[in-house]
Amino acid sequence: MKVLVKCHTYNHEKYIGQALSGFVMQKTDFPFLVLVIDDCSTDGTADIIREYENRYPDIIKGIYLSENHYSQGKSMSIYTEPYEKEADYIALCEGDDFWTDPLKLQKQYDQLESHPECTICFGRVRKVKADGSRIMATIPKYFRFRRNEVTLEQLMRMKFGKGHGTFQTSSFFFRSSMVRKKEELKSSLLRNLPYGDLGVMLTCLIHGNGRIVQDEMSCYRVLSGGYMSNVRNNPEFAIKEMNRMLEAMKDFRTFFGNRFDSDISKQEQRCLRIIKKVKEKA
Repeated sequence: MKVLVKCHTYNHEKYIGQALSGFVMQKTDFPFLVLVIDDCSTDGTADIIREYENRYPDIIKGIYLSENHYSQGKSMSIYTEPYEKEADYIALCEGDDFWTDPLKLQKQYDQLESHPECTICFGRVRKVKADGSRIMATIPKYFRFRRNEVTLEQLMRMKFGKGHGTFQTSSFFFRSSMVRKKEELKSSLLRNLPYGDLGVMLTCLIHGNGRIVQDEMSCYRVLSGGYMSNVRNNPEFAIKEMNRMLEAMKDFRTFFGNRFDSDISKQEQRCLRIIKKVKEKA
């Protein structure tokens, strides 16, 4: 198996069909498998996954958890590791996001095959509302990251120094060897980092550069009830996550030394401002 697509989903009955349709429409000259992990959904999400699994048994593989792992802080790696070990590359897409380009996987595969020094490939992602209607913004914005290669220094400056959006999870395509590298960083650099997708980016760019396909190939559904919705709508959760980020910045200083001191300091100041603003509104 050349490529493993991982899709985590929970109560995405309204959206999962669109995500699955984006997977099965992919046109590639290599085999790929889509692993859909349903985290004990209480709506009709699992039924829709089973329907696609029956229709596309060579592409869709469902894993149906009997208890919600995310709420308990339980890792789901035990279910994904056997498949990750068989793949050369891994692509990600959450169950409420979706792909729009039938050549997405092929384009990113070709980029990493022709650039062995690179560990990850990104693309541009269109923001859409919960109902799927377009928002006139992409991640990253079109005037950012115009070159086809990105470095760790660029990511740190853009994400932490300037506080800008960089790359969204539905565009991630990376070498499977980075899964083990990320595990090695969990006790140091990534120990307190709140965002798993950011951990993927950092791991990959520590071990090589990234490539960018400038095409718009997927969509990110804004405020559809996921993690970022919780951050925006739950003051206590938002403060907790900002405090976690502050702890993460301490880990960054230990790991990187003085290398990114200015960017880290700006992120710390940003977190403190957000905490203050949330408390004032509460």
